[in-house]
Amino acid sequence: MSSESTSSTALRVHRCRFLKWQPQAIVALAWRPDGKQLAVAREKGSIEIWVPITESWHLELTLSGGHVYDVSSLTWARNTFVDEDTDLSDADPLGVQRYPYRLFSGDRAGAIWEWDVQRPGRYWRQESNGGAIWEICASPDGALLACTCEDGSVHVLEPQPVPGVASRSAHTLTLRHVVRVVQRKHALCVAWGRMRSTKRKRSAREEAGASEVSEQRELWVGGADGRIHAVRIPNCEVVRTLELPSMGRASLPLVWRVLYLADEHAEQQHGAAGKRAPDWDSTESGVVVTVDSAGGTAFWSARTGTQLERFCKHPADVLSLAACPQSSERAPWSVFSSGIGGKVAHFTVVAPTGDAGDSAARAPLDSLRWVYTTSQRVHTHDVLSLAARPAASGGDTAHEALLVSGSVDARLGLYAPWRHFQLSSQEASAAAPSSSLQRASHSQLVATLGSCPRLLLPYPHTPPIDLCSRSRLLVASTNEQLELWRLGEAESASGEHGSSSSPPVSTSPEKLVSVQYKSLPPPTHVAVNEQGVVVLLRPARLSVYHFVDGEAAQWRKVRLPSEVRHLTGSAAIFCGAERNILAFASSRRPTLYFMELLPASAVAAKPRMTLLGSLPLRGLALRLASRGKCLAAAFADHSISLIDVKLMRDACKVLCWAPGPVSGLAFTPQSEQLCVCSLPSSAGQGQAAGPAMQFWEVESGRLTTWSRTLAKQMPDSLRKHRSPVLGVSFNPAREHAFVAFSHFATWTGDLDQSPSAGAQSRRQGGKQKRKGKRKANDDRQQQDQRTEAPNPKHCLEYQPLLFAGFLAADEVVTIERPWLHISAALPP
Repeated sequence: MSSESTSSTALRVHRCRFLKWQPQAIVALAWRPDGKQLAVAREKGSIEIWVPITESWHLELTLSGGHVYDVSSLTWARNTFVDEDTDLSDADPLGVQRYPYRLFSGDRAGAIWEWDVQRPGRYWRQESNGGAIWEICASPDGALLACTCEDGSVHVLEPQPVPGVASRSAHTLTLRHVVRVVQRKHALCVAWGRMRSTKRKRSAREEAGASEVSEQRELWVGGADGRIHAVRIPNCEVVRTLELPSMGRASLPLVWRVLYLADEHAEQQHGAAGKRAPDWDSTESGVVVTVDSAGGTAFWSARTGTQLERFCKHPADVLSLAACPQSSERAPWSVFSSGIGGKVAHFTVVAPTGDAGDSAARAPLDSLRWVYTTSQRVHTHDVLSLAARPAASGGDTAHEALLVSGSVDARLGLYAPWRHFQLSSQEASAAAPSSSLQRASHSQLVATLGSCPRLLLPYPHTPPIDLCSRSRLLVASTNEQLELWRLGEAESASGEHGSSSSPPVSTSPEKLVSVQYKSLPPPTHVAVNEQGVVVLLRPARLSVYHFVDGEAAQWRKVRLPSEVRHLTGSAAIFCGAERNILAFASSRRPTLYFMELLPASAVAAKPRMTLLGSLPLRGLALRLASRGKCLAAAFADHSISLIDVKLMRDACKVLCWAPGPVSGLAFTPQSEQLCVCSLPSSAGQGQAAGPAMQFWEVESGRLTTWSRTLAKQMPDSLRKHRSPVLGVSFNPAREHAFVAFSHFATWTGDLDQSPSAGAQSRRQGGKQKRKGKRKANDDRQQQDQRTEAPNPKHCLEYQPLLFAGFLAADEVVTIERPWLHISAALPP
């Protein structure tokens, strides 16, 4: 325990490091086709949905259904049952049938899962009937899925409309083709090649004058036999086989990943000429890229099957591969590979020397020379997955190219390809952004990432921690177990407020209960109240327990009402004057349920929850906050509504709109103001936009004067902060004094004092110091700092943080999990 001084008082801080929270390794990555979301699969079956927003990356959703084995692969598919011209703003926000993209995953148990990113907890499971799935890949148009299986076959499936009710027996995929390409070994990877539409005249027995349009597709499949097979669909025939060199080994290397790079410029030229190809291979000029267990990255001609180049830039197995198209015709593709050792290597093409610019631009892709440029190593462990987002221009969807890597060290690596993988001056000028929108997004991306790649630490954006100040109970969830603690108490500190001496501790923290999850996924939300009721909210189920303290402590499971027993939820919180009412937001239907605990008695042997009422909501509630009879709900469209808990009535009117995704909500002690912490939606050109912290008047629905002043005089510590503000807690001794926290900083402020940046006065005071005038200016400098102190005040002493909040008057508890402790538990 230590103390932290503010302008008027000293805060006693409980620094807790006993929580052994440990993140899981990243095993798969997948960008949504439009580049607005990134799916991250971790060990033990959890899937995270990240949203890249300027300086801050927002963890929007965590999906965990029932994976018994690890997720092996992820893919996004376009929803072919949704018209591109459909106005999604008028559609049901919870209707997955109207969502333009669908998320699929495969696991080592041989099952294919489809996840509902609109309703957390809904999923559909289907067996592959081919053993463990090594990779799953969607076609560019989203019409078909291909997965490689343990029995050496590749399965081609067609997505079907999603059923209205989530059920494990409901199938959303139809098996179309099964091709056995690898004999007595595993099929490890797959990639979609070219697609061509052909017209076939019908016979005389069929309708006269009609023609049938058929689509021919190509699959490239790599296996454990060291070969790459080209398979034609729907004929299901292997038309070409490429074989890796043995490199002096007794057996051929394993093909871990395969990619197909199309030559779009050559195809456009052929289509503009109006020539009709006599066969499939007449216009084929694409390139196939493979990585293997011998540390090699090979480039093949898809037309002739010959190996163009092979590079051995990795010490052992190359496990991941990604490609990013470029805007330059002279260097149309950029390829990245990584694996054992954590090094990310970059490869690109160079135009033939001595040719004119026009002739080089018209050269086929398989005739260009591939070269290795440079590499980056930011991870401490092996990289298991890479995902590249191509650049896009046009309106609000404009963004620059971005490469993301996932490693065993559980961190995400962010790379700007043309900043962190240096090219020669000729190649850099050819790859530079052309349009003004691309140049603006490129400069913004460079300002965000800096000169070095950036690492995103895997700390949760919704802390699975809750604190009950009256009973000093702390409930926390790790990946393995649930822990219930009673925090210790401190003796009254002697001396005046502002003393820096640490007050002694009279009682130490005590662990009351520790429950193992076993095969169940860890909860995404937890809550606790004064009566010892603990709520665990998993995406697939809701669990409530009652802890009875005493000589014989008891941990009892609470029976839920039948109306909510099988519902999935998105948020839960205790509300009411005595915090005895549980508010549960369902993710299956936009409804808020209110329940109350009935303890065990002579009539009922076990405690149970009784349903007090329900309330329809305007959408999916992602976050809840309560104080007294007021309840605030934040929705997916960044709107916040108020609910009267006593009357169970929603003023379905929107109190306010946050500028970006809401990361935290909190009421002031008298419930007259609501604090909304959010991420910025966008930033201006060349400007950094940090997390937003706004205070709204509950009665009028307007921004407070303090909040408007803060927006004009925001301190640099908040404006340039990259991590979102996760929560705000208010001091019981002074109702307008608050503590806000993120993963790497805390802020202490007072709503009764005007906001102030305070940086300029401190810099000016520091410049006035001189050796001969040090004593004379000392008092003046202290007075300037006292009158111009920043509000809110920035503190970097406690980090990385999982949680921070007031436990009692002038007493703060912080839950820290240093990265050194996490890295010590990682495999060597």
